[in-house]
Amino acid sequence: MLVDGAGKGGGPMVPPQQHEVSMAKTIKLTLNDDEAEIIADALQTDLEGYVDAAKDARANGNRADVATFTEASTRITAVLEKVRALLD
Repeated sequence: MLVDGAGKGGGPMVPPQQHEVSMAKTIKLTLNDDEAEIIADALQTDLEGYVDAAKDARANGNRADVATFTEASTRITAVLEKVRALLD
């Protein structure tokens, strides 16, 4: 998930800062197969954006952004794998 870096719209989209992440709580969600596929597709698209952003950051020598985008892509991959496992 990218957030508006400038606030109030119009700013560059950036990942949420580490301090914005709270302790995760477990939730239960009931979905049909089509809904789970929609979520998997959305996660895949989001993942591709973070992978591309990490590549760009690496090319620009921005190590902090590389770490941030890589962590985001790792977390998205974990959730995506959970959703896909439910679809198999």
